[in-house]
Amino acid sequence: MNRSPSLLLVAAILVAVSGTALAGGHRLTWTYDGASAGDRLGHGLSGAGDVDADGHDDFIAGAYYGNGSRKGYARVYSGKTGKLLYTLNGKSNYDGFGVSVSAAGDVNADGYADVIVGSHLDDTSATDAGLAQVFSGKDGSLLYAWPGDGANDRFGLTSNGAGDVNKDGYDDLIVGAYYTGGGTAPGYVKVFSGKDGKLLYKFTGSSAKDYYGVYVSGAGYVNDDDYADFVIGACLDDTKYTDAGKVVVVSGKDGSILYNWYGDRASAYFGRCVDGAGDINGDGYDDIVVGAYLDDANGTDSGTVKVFSGYDGSVLYTWYGDASDDRIGVHVDGGGDINGDGVPDIVAGAYYDDQNGTNCGSMRAYSGADGSTLYTFYGTASSVYFGRFACILGDANGDGKADILAGAYGDDYGGTDTGRVYVDISPAQLPYD
Repeated sequence: MNRSPSLLLVAAILVAVSGTALAGGHRLTWTYDGASAGDRLGHGLSGAGDVDADGHDDFIAGAYYGNGSRKGYARVYSGKTGKLLYTLNGKSNYDGFGVSVSAAGDVNADGYADVIVGSHLDDTSATDAGLAQVFSGKDGSLLYAWPGDGANDRFGLTSNGAGDVNKDGYDDLIVGAYYTGGGTAPGYVKVFSGKDGKLLYKFTGSSAKDYYGVYVSGAGYVNDDDYADFVIGACLDDTKYTDAGKVVVVSGKDGSILYNWYGDRASAYFGRCVDGAGDINGDGYDDIVVGAYLDDANGTDSGTVKVFSGYDGSVLYTWYGDASDDRIGVHVDGGGDINGDGVPDIVAGAYYDDQNGTNCGSMRAYSGADGSTLYTFYGTASSVYFGRFACILGDANGDGKADILAGAYGDDYGGTDTGRVYVDISPAQLPYD
């Protein structure tokens, strides 16, 4: 896929113009830069739900290297106007606040969507034990704070909304601690009640150094029983091959295991990222998307993304990185209808893609209806790592289509490694297939 210099130049200019309406019916595009050099804004990124209750989906971006000596911060933005709603800040040096950011659902049932932020190096309970905090979407106040169990757990490297796991009318939360005991223990995952903050479940991995809980997410209603289920990645699991990885889907109703899936090859890191995909095939059961970013199916570390059926666990789609070291699947996200055909679609990041320079990165959007590629977007320069986080925002502008988020944490627009977040990328803004 050759790109002319003139096209690349035009693309670079377009992405640098914030809030400019583009020809051809394309929507507004916004870009956001970190506050200071080295912040790495966009290394945590997610849709946030409707935080300010204005009828438009909002979003949250993390900068876990920012705010002084890596205290970290997270910014919540309006999807309607693009304006900053509020900034949340880490409290101590080297906490890594903002390493994970996500929609939490409406935890306190006040009509405002809330957010969850992880600080994987927080020392509240022990050195680098980690911390997960839930903040009110209404005013940014703290609703809950949960620390890790012990030193070096790195609890909160991944944190997410889980949906209404116990069917009490309040959205619940899920948090992982993949590095338990400094990586010598299996890792664990906790699910908390949104209603009162109490622990609903704790799951522990089966073997040491599995990185159980390296990524966690709500899965929707996989078995269609009206209790929200969830999915857990253990990317260094050795059950099938060394470091091939494993993904576990768990019932919200009783904590039983619905599915175990495994990586296809050694060192694939299957399960480094997982997410609910929505009901892609229209059978009434929500499906799951999994990334294996170091899988070698199309060349060394080319990466693989798979979508699994919630109904029977079969593989619905498989997508591969274009070339060695693309690392597609480092981040995956699903559940939003990007092209307006009524079927949820998928996005996946390949942050080591070299299309426009070494490790410029890319992000691909796939059709849930037929598996075809809808769009491919590329970073504009070497080492921006575009697509490290690739997300479906939700419908920010109310046009009936889901919008898109991408992070480029190595971007230098505001200074070296300030990081940049791109919102609602369309084919007019960046070179695409």
